[in-house]
Amino acid sequence: MRVKALTEKGISLSHRGVLGHYRIRVSPYLYNTKEEVELFLEALAVVKSG
Repeated sequence: MRVKALTEKGISLSHRGVLGHYRIRVSPYLYNTKEEVELFLEALAVVKSG
């Protein structure tokens, strides 16, 4: 499961699902650093690719 792979990398997110459509919710905010956002995007790309 992709959500588990991201949480194992220390990324906090919420798994959402409605009527068979499953998504994740990520909520960056002012207190997140540029490096944390870049880490998330890199991790997402790795998880998404396979």
